[in-house]
Amino acid sequence: MNGLKVRTIKADVQIELVKAMGGNPTPISWPEVYTSLATGVVDGTKNGITDIVGMKFHEHLKHITLDGHASMGALWFFSDARWQQFPRAHQRILFDGFQHLKTTARAFPMRKQLPTYEGRRYHLCTNSFRESCFQSCGCTCL
Repeated sequence: MNGLKVRTIKADVQIELVKAMGGNPTPISWPEVYTSLATGVVDGTKNGITDIVGMKFHEHLKHITLDGHASMGALWFFSDARWQQFPRAHQRILFDGFQHLKTTARAFPMRKQLPTYEGRRYHLCTNSFRESCFQSCGCTCL
């Protein structure tokens, strides 16, 4: 990252990650990210594509890297005892609904990526590149 100022939250794990990658971590609160990108207070930010598009951060980003380090989750939990209390027909409705939610939660960020690419250069990380990044940071979570 060669000293790039990267917006982080005030969390040691994010700050240390940016430092380990050669960047200059800059903790900035969520409401200030857009203005910080627009005015050059930071050079970049680590956010999901849905946030980037939804908050219009892409208006001030020349490059976008899709590294696949995180994905959306949509989890619902029931104990077996509670699940068994639902009539079979309701179990089927819930199960089918959760399957649809799972698909939607994973597909939505992908659909939101498309408008972000217009006029910008984007980078798709290969698995080997991602692994080298993790290794350079001393991460053992692969």
